[in-house]
Amino acid sequence: HENSPWLDDAQALLYSGNGEAASDEALDEELRLYALSALMDRNPERALPLVMELVNNTNSDRVRRDAMFILGVSDDPEAQRVIARIARDSDDPALQAEAIHAIGISDSEEAEDLLRMLAQETDHPRVQRAIVDAAMTMEANGLLLEIARRSDDTAVRIQAVHALGANEAGAALRELYPSIDERNVRRAVLEALAIADDLDGLEVVIESESDPALRTIAIRSIGLADTDRAAELLKRIYADPRSPRDRSAVLEAVVMLDEEAGLDLAMTVAENETDPALLKRAVQVLAMIEATDALRDLYGRTDDPSLRVSIIQAFGMADDAGGLEMVLQTESDSELRAHAIRSMAMLDDDSEQLARLLIERYQEATPGERQAILDAAMMRDDAKTIIELIELEQDASRKRRLVQVLAMMDDEAADEYLFELIEKGR
Repeated sequence: HENSPWLDDAQALLYSGNGEAASDEALDEELRLYALSALMDRNPERALPLVMELVNNTNSDRVRRDAMFILGVSDDPEAQRVIARIARDSDDPALQAEAIHAIGISDSEEAEDLLRMLAQETDHPRVQRAIVDAAMTMEANGLLLEIARRSDDTAVRIQAVHALGANEAGAALRELYPSIDERNVRRAVLEALAIADDLDGLEVVIESESDPALRTIAIRSIGLADTDRAAELLKRIYADPRSPRDRSAVLEAVVMLDEEAGLDLAMTVAENETDPALLKRAVQVLAMIEATDALRDLYGRTDDPSLRVSIIQAFGMADDAGGLEMVLQTESDSELRAHAIRSMAMLDDDSEQLARLLIERYQEATPGERQAILDAAMMRDDAKTIIELIELEQDASRKRRLVQVLAMMDDEAADEYLFELIEKGR
C-alpha cells in the first residue's frame, strides 16, 4: 500500500550489507507483505486472505503490526470487518491491540461505537491503552472523556487525559476536573490544559482550587502554554498571590516562557521584590534564560551585597565572562571580587586567556582573592595555573599549600613538576 510505513525498508531488505542478495528465508514474510500492501488496493478480494494468513501465522511482531496497518488503511469493507472481528473476539491481547490501532487509522463510521463497546468490556491494560491511542487518533474526545472518568486503571485514565490535551479538548478537560478525586489524575488534567493552550481552564482552577499543591502545579503549567497570554496571567498572579507559594510557582513557570516574555517578567520581579529568597530565584531565572545584559544592569543598580553575590553566581551560570570581568574591574569590595573569581570556575572556557587573568590577579590580590584564585584553579583541574602560582608565590606557607593542592591532582603535568621539585631538593 502506498501509505505503508515500511516500503523503503522493504526495498533495503533486498540486499544484505555487502551488496549481495539476502536469503529467501530472511525476506519471505517481509517481501510477501510488501507485495500485498500494493495488491490490497488493486485486488483486495484475493489479497485479504493472504494478509490474514500472515497475521495468523507469523512469529514477527513487526510483520503482524504492518499487516494490521495495511488492513487499517484499506477502503475494502471486508478488511474493516476483519479488523473489527479481531478487535472484538481475539483472545490474544497483543493481536487485539494491533487491531484496535488499525481501527483508529481506518476512521470508519462504526469505529467509535466499536471502541466504546470494547472500552466497556475489556479490563486488559494493553487493550485499554490501545483503545485510548485509537480514540486520540480519531479525535473521539467524547470517548476519551468517558474513559478518563470511568476507567478503573489510573494509568489509563491519565493517558486518556493527556490524549484530550493533545487533541486540544479544553472544554472536556474543564468539565472533567471537578469530578476527579485522585490528585495524580487532577495533575494530569492541569498538564493537559497547558498542552491544549487552555489558559482559561487553568485560570479557573487557580481561582477555585483549595489544594495549595495543585494550585502550584496549575501556575507552573501556565509556562507550558504556547500563547502570549501566559506572561500576562503570570504577572497578574504574582501581583495578587493567594499564598507565598504562588509567587515561587510563577518564577518556575517563567523559565518555560519564550525569552522575551520571561525576561520582562523576571526583571519586574527582580526590580520590585523584597523577599530575599524570591529575589534570588528571580536572578537565577535571568541566568537560566541567559539574560546577561539584564543581570549586568541589575548589578549596577543595587547596593545590596547579598543580591550582588547572587548576580555574580548568575554570571557564572549564564557563562558570562564579560559580566565577571566587569565585577573584577569595577567592584571595590574584595569579598565580592573573590566571589567573581570563584564563579569563573563555572565558565565553559578552557582558553589560556582565563588562566592568564587568574595568574595576573594573583600578584596584587588580597588574601581572600588569592584563596579564591586557588579554589577556581582547583575546580577547573588546572594544574598548569597552579604550577605558575607556585613559581610566583614568595610566601613559604602559601607555597606549601599550593604544592599540597598540586599533589592531590591526578594530572601528568602536576606529577612531572612534583618530581622536579623532589629532585631539586635531594
